[in-house]
Amino acid sequence: MSETEQIQIFLRQGEIIKAEKALHSLQHMDADLLILDILIQVFHVEIAQDAANTVFDDSTDIKELAKHFITLKLLMRRLDFELPEEEQNELRTYCSLHHVSAYLLAKILLTNIFHRKQVCRRLIAMFPEHAAYFGQTYKYLEETDEE
Repeated sequence: MSETEQIQIFLRQGEIIKAEKALHSLQHMDADLLILDILIQVFHVEIAQDAANTVFDDSTDIKELAKHFITLKLLMRRLDFELPEEEQNELRTYCSLHHVSAYLLAKILLTNIFHRKQVCRRLIAMFPEHAAYFGQTYKYLEETDEE
């Protein structure tokens, strides 16, 4: 059994910490495993913040998790590149259907978006239920970004 298969088994069993340890013992990670590492980081924040949903609620399949992350990133890039509003609003629909936490959106914002303050302002408007959290994120960006 490959190390990736073992990690997949741990995920299916809900053994996220074991999956994380196995992941960090690898000498090389492909793109899907790098995304999994990011998602595990988000999971820790979600648990610490007692989030209603976590990144592993919809799926524990590594390929599906990677696809989910990339889909979110591309939907957020629609805000980044100021595509038409109806296309931007697909992010809210997707997040609602897949129970995406504000913590995952913030992680993508901080690591994969070019115009972070602009997108953060749009997230505040799009997700008023998380306005306080994204407001804190915006304040952090104000202090650290050169945008």
